[in-house]
Amino acid sequence: MRIALVYPPTSELNLKGYPLGLAYLSASLKRRHKVDIYNYNGCEFRKSLSSFFSSVKQTKPDVVGVSFNSFNRWGAYKIIKGVKKINKDIIVVLGGVHPSTMYGQMFEYFYDHIDFIIQSDGEEPFYQLCNALESGKDYKNISGLVYKDGNKSFKANSVTEKVINLDDLAMPDYSYASRRIKDTGFAYLITSRGCPVNCSFCSTSSFWGQNIRMNSPERVGGGGGLC
Repeated sequence: MRIALVYPPTSELNLKGYPLGLAYLSASLKRRHKVDIYNYNGCEFRKSLSSFFSSVKQTKPDVVGVSFNSFNRWGAYKIIKGVKKINKDIIVVLGGVHPSTMYGQMFEYFYDHIDFIIQSDGEEPFYQLCNALESGKDYKNISGLVYKDGNKSFKANSVTEKVINLDDLAMPDYSYASRRIKDTGFAYLITSRGCPVNCSFCSTSSFWGQNIRMNSPERVGGGGGLC
């Protein structure tokens, strides 16, 4: 399958950097599928949307995966609606903090524009989902998957599987950020997931869980090949 992963732009904040979630998802999906990455973090809002829709028309992806947080949700909403206007058969999968925690609201307002939502760790569930869709197999038992179940209804699976050993994940695919890494001379890393506390103003523990999972020192210090 051909999969387009997109991080939407925002008109509210002019953020820099690049989202590592796309890098981890791409590395996982590339074990079997073709992946195109579109990072619009810190990019001009309308121009980014126009560029993405043009790419969708040209590349004709089977699946569009949208990863977003609350602050760039308006860009995500535009993408969700726009993709289905281009081709209603494109499968739209949402991930990230906002859709994971607000999946009920997402299906309430965008039922006809989205197909699936993946909660929490997305690498293996998204890979399993794409494999199932490609082969026509059942996907309804995938951990953390939220899917349509009848007329205007949906079912949310519990998050039953998480990556316990983060070293088991494929090395992130930094290809979409390679030019920025070369120009600046530095790259971002994720060394752990989860937080032991549950602050009311932070989504970390609700999204990743309150059990801390860490990469080994060898993985952090010796994981070369960023570009």
